[in-house]
Amino acid sequence: MAKKNKTYRDFNFEVDGKKFKKLRTALGIKQIEVARMSGLNQPFLSKFENKNSLSCYKSYIKLLRTIGIDVLFQPSNSMLELLEQMEVSGKKWKL
Repeated sequence: MAKKNKTYRDFNFEVDGKKFKKLRTALGIKQIEVARMSGLNQPFLSKFENKNSLSCYKSYIKLLRTIGIDVLFQPSNSMLELLEQMEVSGKKWKL
C-alpha cells in the first residue's frame, strides 16, 4: 500500500497509523492507555491505526507525543527559498 502524504500549508506530513501501532506496541503501551493519556477516544485511535484515517495532523502529533515521540518539523524547499529571498532583499519577519 502506498504511503499517504498530506500537505498542510507548506510542508508534507506523513500520516501512518500502522507505523504508529508498531511503535505503540513495541513500547508496551495499550491502545486504551494512549486514548486516555491523549484525550482522544479509543474507537478514533483504533480506526486510525487500522485504516490510516486521521483528518488532522495535530491529532497525530498529540498521539506521538503521548507515547514519548517528539516531533521535529523541517521547512520545505519552497519555504527555504522564501527565506533566502527575504534575506537577500533585506525583508524582516513580522510576528
